[in-house]
Amino acid sequence: AGVTHLAITLSNLCHSKLHKKTALLELHKRKNLSTIPSETTLPCRCGFMGDRTVFDIHGVDYYPDITPDELPELYNQGYHILLLDFGSFNECCINEFLRCDRKLVIGSLAPWKKNCYESLFSKYPTSLKNGDGFVYLVQTGNRHDIKDFAKKNGISMERIPFLPNPFQIGREHFTFLEQLLH
Repeated sequence: AGVTHLAITLSNLCHSKLHKKTALLELHKRKNLSTIPSETTLPCRCGFMGDRTVFDIHGVDYYPDITPDELPELYNQGYHILLLDFGSFNECCINEFLRCDRKLVIGSLAPWKKNCYESLFSKYPTSLKNGDGFVYLVQTGNRHDIKDFAKKNGISMERIPFLPNPFQIGREHFTFLEQLLH
């Protein structure tokens, strides 16, 4: 549904516009981040954390395929901002997700994906509706569908604008992205 794309975008905003030491941690097994150094022409600096490859692009540190056991070490590395990419909820570490200051829940209201969002609320009914820091986002869906879905589930929901390149953020997106962080 665009979780990694938005996480990369927010990481770049935090570092380049907000001037915060930022890291993006991937906590799912799809290993999306590990393909970036070989598939991009962006300047990339690679290093290691134990036997794990980590890399830096435009000042953001990327940690592909992290396990929950590795989080305490990373929490103490002096970062101002740590963005955790949990992927989908069926591979998510729910306890780590609930510890986050901001919890961005991204889904799709496309008819063939809407049931994933709905099953999330049935699986975690109180955890996902009764707390601070939750932001519900959707990549696809018309205004009417978004409004109906939000009302049915007792949440507020916003559509993510089209962000073509997570490494080049348009000024027109700054306000929306900064709202996600506060």
